[in-house]
Amino acid sequence: MSRDGKCLKIAANFNPPFMTVAGRTTPYQVGGFLVEVFDILARYLNTCYQFVVPPDGLFGHRLPNGTLTGSLGLINRSEADLTSALTLTWERTYYTDFSEPLFMDDFVVTYKRPVLEADLQGFIKPFTPLLWVLVLVSVVVTFAFTWGVFKASHLLHYTRVEGEGTGVTEERKGGDLIYTAEKSILWTYSLLVGQSVPWEPQRAWVRVLPGFWLLTTLILGSVYRSNLKAMLIMPKVRLPFNTIQELEATGISLCVPEGNAVHQAIMEADVTSKLGSLKKQLIVPVDMVKAAKDSKEGDFACSTPLFIVMFYLNLYKLTDGECILYIMSERILGARSMVFMMPKGSPLKTRVDRVIRGLKEMGILEHLVMRSMPHAAFCMKPVTATVDTQELRALEVTDFYGVFAIYAGGVMLAALTFFLELIIGQP
Repeated sequence: MSRDGKCLKIAANFNPPFMTVAGRTTPYQVGGFLVEVFDILARYLNTCYQFVVPPDGLFGHRLPNGTLTGSLGLINRSEADLTSALTLTWERTYYTDFSEPLFMDDFVVTYKRPVLEADLQGFIKPFTPLLWVLVLVSVVVTFAFTWGVFKASHLLHYTRVEGEGTGVTEERKGGDLIYTAEKSILWTYSLLVGQSVPWEPQRAWVRVLPGFWLLTTLILGSVYRSNLKAMLIMPKVRLPFNTIQELEATGISLCVPEGNAVHQAIMEADVTSKLGSLKKQLIVPVDMVKAAKDSKEGDFACSTPLFIVMFYLNLYKLTDGECILYIMSERILGARSMVFMMPKGSPLKTRVDRVIRGLKEMGILEHLVMRSMPHAAFCMKPVTATVDTQELRALEVTDFYGVFAIYAGGVMLAALTFFLELIIGQP
């Protein structure tokens, strides 16, 4: 008990990881690392403290009729001496005094962590675009060389073709234009896909480029097949949005607690601005605990301070064993100070500031934060295919859609060629 017989009254809100409050009637079940900070503060001030929870449970803002809600109203009416850590805004400084900043915090947008999907383009990813172009150029050069050899040297054996209804045979020479082109394409492509072909150059000087092409296709085929397996197993991560404009374009609802800095900024922003464009998607939850659970199911996105997101990342990692949320890269608001607020002219300000400066300089505040959320840093890593697991992923049917599409296209092209030959007839 303090010397004057009064304890400090602290307005408590559900504001993890700083403070968690269960229930709105005494005795309150209050947790969070700020409780340890209040213990240190009470010992320094040689007093005791008790928590007061605002009836509406809000952080506090001014209503159109002039009424101040939540913790802000308790402080303004001197019904409490301090608040838990709140974001410093211009409106709140107008009605209260504030302490030395405890932390700098960003407002971020979170959403359900995207699942790993099969990559339909995995079959072309073993090689870079430049290498694919070089392969195409090599095919063209080899085809041109082979066709030139066939055309100029007549290296193919003569083929005897029976005439229709005449019983007469005619000889088609290797120098025929269409015939040599067909053989050149077949020979070049067959080696590229690892198929054997019967033709061998009969002259030593002609064997240089074909021999080089045999070696090249062997290396390309071996490397491609080995890398293809890895590329098919490696999934693709598709983020639903990563900027404010992308969030607005998706139409996903944005959950924002009433009265916090983001809520005020969106409501005051012009509808043509980035923040103002989110008004049509804005929803204000009644129960923040339920809203947090719905958010992880992907019912809507949620905008809260980064420290709160870290709390839930750590919580879900402990309870569910995995990182469930991801954080949009673009910050919806710039960094803001987290402070204790107190009535205007409060004699506590000087002594509270002295305690906060000491805790920051000795690294105690940072230590308390990291100790309370040991898994948060791991779950804040960028969303990639390997951030959650180091194990290989089992292949699904969708992994082969790209390969099946090429195979089906080849079958259709072969069928079309067959029917054209039946209709037109071979020369």
